[in-house]
Amino acid sequence: MVDAFNFIKWHYMFHGGRVLFFSILVFALRLGQSFIQCFQAIWIWLSCFMMYTLFKRKRYDIFVALVTVTCFGSLSMRGLIDSVFWYTASVIFFWPILPMTIGFLLWKKGLTNKKTTFGCALAFFIAAFSEEQWAVAIICAFVILFVWDVISKDVVKAKNVVYISGVTGALIELLAPGNFVRVDETSFYDMGFISKILFKTPLIFDVNFDLSNGVEILLLGFTVLVVISALMIGRKRKILIATNIIISLLLLLVGFVNINASVKLCVRIVYAVFIAFEIGGYFITKKKIFNFAFFIGAIATQGMMVMAPNEPSRIVMPFQLIFIILILDILTNESDIWKSKLYRFIFGVIIIAAIVNIGYITYGYYKNIEVNEFNKKAFEAASEQYAKGQKIEKINLKRKEDDRFSSVMPYQEGREYLIPFYESYYEIEDVEFVWK
Repeated sequence: MVDAFNFIKWHYMFHGGRVLFFSILVFALRLGQSFIQCFQAIWIWLSCFMMYTLFKRKRYDIFVALVTVTCFGSLSMRGLIDSVFWYTASVIFFWPILPMTIGFLLWKKGLTNKKTTFGCALAFFIAAFSEEQWAVAIICAFVILFVWDVISKDVVKAKNVVYISGVTGALIELLAPGNFVRVDETSFYDMGFISKILFKTPLIFDVNFDLSNGVEILLLGFTVLVVISALMIGRKRKILIATNIIISLLLLLVGFVNINASVKLCVRIVYAVFIAFEIGGYFITKKKIFNFAFFIGAIATQGMMVMAPNEPSRIVMPFQLIFIILILDILTNESDIWKSKLYRFIFGVIIIAAIVNIGYITYGYYKNIEVNEFNKKAFEAASEQYAKGQKIEKINLKRKEDDRFSSVMPYQEGREYLIPFYESYYEIEDVEFVWK
């Protein structure tokens, strides 16, 4: 317990503010791999179930359940592998969606008593005190909501309590001394503001709109189609629908063909602006200011990465998860569109694509099971021998069948820095890892 506390304290002071969920992870990992696997599965299920609960219209709403599961199935392969199936990344990039969804649910029920207000405030505090992107999303959303409350003369104490709690959690995360220590350790921050934008913008758009996001792109395109159908009539409606189809197809096309990087970036920017204009406009038109605020917050999770040195695929997860909630709101409330056989057919195609997406990823991990089990037993045997004082010179290990379906591995070029972590976890040292 003391060691765990000291680690969390050190992490906050010298590495970053992502200590809340890391604290849970530390203890979960000590209970063994089987426990953390079950814990992770339950957390994912609860996240999905809470979103379903947020939008269900009756006790058992099969339609909302289907749409919710399909939205989860649309998450990008790169994002899932890098920020869900990798536990350390999952706790900070995926786990916060559960408390945030609970916050949405309690807000929707109404802050009519102290118990609900406290629960909502606590949920957003936890979500904000998790990782920088989630913190920025909640700050942006709550600033917009507070300004709207002031303009509309609807300032309510209970809302302010939630705002303050969420922003406090975000500031505890963002202002952690460790964040500033890490800033000093990279030359990225020596670049000028314009240079950072020019360098990071293509990378951010690539990780959000490459082919691994294909199902997500289809889902976004369908959602915009629903938005246009709900808000527009006549010729304007036909023009916008045609524009949506053309832009979506172009976005998928540039992922397949080898074209100039600037052209590819332009197509992705046009797509992003069009999507933002239509969905943002929908929430404003429908006077769903709470949703609009978090829509802006979701966009901010990606915009802020222009100022960050890293660009791993897991940065898309906060954006995609918040957008699932927003998409669910649109698709479950615009019930008239489901009368159209064409729209039902299109969504059926998306359901199939989501199943293929998840099935492909699952099969990829399945192919690596035998190797994972072999390596686990090899490490555990070595750990047991080392604990008995026996001399160990090397551990014979197997390479993955498919490296795409795993976290980074020590045998990969430039990933040798992972070896000490393996040694620490299995409590061994001065042992050669032989990968075959």
